[in-house]
Amino acid sequence: MLDTPSPPAKHGKASKPPDVQVSRAGGRLRVEYDVTSHDPQPHQLVVTVNSEDEAKIPPRTLTIPVHSTGHGKVTTEIALDPLKRYDVSTSTIAGQPPIPSESVVVNIPPFSAPKPNTQQRVLAFISSAVARVRGDRRRG
Repeated sequence: MLDTPSPPAKHGKASKPPDVQVSRAGGRLRVEYDVTSHDPQPHQLVVTVNSEDEAKIPPRTLTIPVHSTGHGKVTTEIALDPLKRYDVSTSTIAGQPPIPSESVVVNIPPFSAPKPNTQQRVLAFISSAVARVRGDRRRG
C-alpha cells in the first residue's frame, strides 16, 4: 500500500533585500548598506563575490556584522582586479532563529581606458605629424 503524499512544505516569505551599493575602493571591494527600514533589523550582511573572468577561482563569501545604527561602509579584504568584471550578491540575516532575506545582485564592470576627447585626438595627430617631420617617427 502506498503512503499518502504529504502536502508541500510551507515556506515563509523572505524579507526584502538590503539596500546596498558595492564598488571598487583602492583595489578592494567596498560595501555600503542601509537596513534601517528592515524589521527586525538584520544583524549580518552576507556578501558573495564571483567573476566570470576568474574561471578557476570559486566565489568568495564573507559575513559583515551590521552596525547598530543599521547603516555603514566596509572596505573588505577582497581584492578586485581592475581588468575583470564581478557580480556581487548580498543578503541579510535577521532574527532568532536566523532568517535570510532575498538577495540583490550588483555587477561591477572592469575599468576601461578613457576614450580621448576631440581636443586630445587633434593634439595627438599634430604631435604625430610634427614627430614625422622632425624624423622622430618613420612611416611604417
